Amino acid sequence: MESFISFQGEWPITLGRTTTNHTVYLSEESHFDVVLGRSFMERRSVKTDTLDMTSVYCMDTGEKVDCEVVILRDGKGEYVTVT
Repeated sequence: MESFISFQGEWPITLGRTTTNHTVYLSEESHFDVVLGRSFMERRSVKTDTLDMTSVYCMDTGEKVDCEVVILRDGKGEYVTVT
């Protein structure tokens, strides 16, 4: 499946109890329903524990995000799955 990107404008994103507006792009990705990028991570000050990548916190509210799997991309753009 080919990926494509087209500008969509501002969109509210809710993670936990907090909703923030972000500039979003539509990107067709067969592996994921939602992909949150660097700007989202920076705006919400998302932090993960280096020893337990499922320990995710939004530092702007101190809220812990419930998750079971964290998927990252390495420097080459390849998917790295951390369980």
